[in-house]
Amino acid sequence: FVFLVHAALRSQEMAAIHQVVTATTSTLDLHQVLDTLLDNLRTLSGADRASVMLLDPKTDLLIAAAARGSDGPLPAALRLACGEGAAGRVIETAKPVIIPDVRSFPQFVQPHEAETDPGSHLPEAVGYAGFPLVSRGRMIGVVSLITTTPRDFLPEEMTFIDTICGAAAVSIDNALAHREIRRRAEKLS
Repeated sequence: FVFLVHAALRSQEMAAIHQVVTATTSTLDLHQVLDTLLDNLRTLSGADRASVMLLDPKTDLLIAAAARGSDGPLPAALRLACGEGAAGRVIETAKPVIIPDVRSFPQFVQPHEAETDPGSHLPEAVGYAGFPLVSRGRMIGVVSLITTTPRDFLPEEMTFIDTICGAAAVSIDNALAHREIRRRAEKLS
């Protein structure tokens, strides 16, 4: 019985990975890739919010690229230096960072602290899980999962989410390269 339950869960995980990879590799539109990734990760992990910060190779700053909640897109205006906040720690260590309760992590930067829209009222982040986005051997960003209650992640969950992030990182990197090629082509025209 235990084997059948484990096999069923493994099958669901593989189906979820397949769904995310298929959806993120079917387009070179960066926003579509990010939104698809975040919607799926938020749903699969049970997080209240999910976001992606991309590493600007020119400034070494993490810049918010997309954020999603249960109601859809959220404002994303956060900028962090490497090592700053939880996402900066992910970049610094190149490993997932799990903080079950950020109230005990004073360096955590609440996303709404940096928002430019004073009318947006996001519930306070409590649980945090950050995963590196690594493509072709280089760090390109961080996926952050936020909960409004304390949340720890089991090692199996971390491996599952890290696998999805690893596969999606290549799609994100391809979309970034495509955007840069289009930008250069438009500049030459």
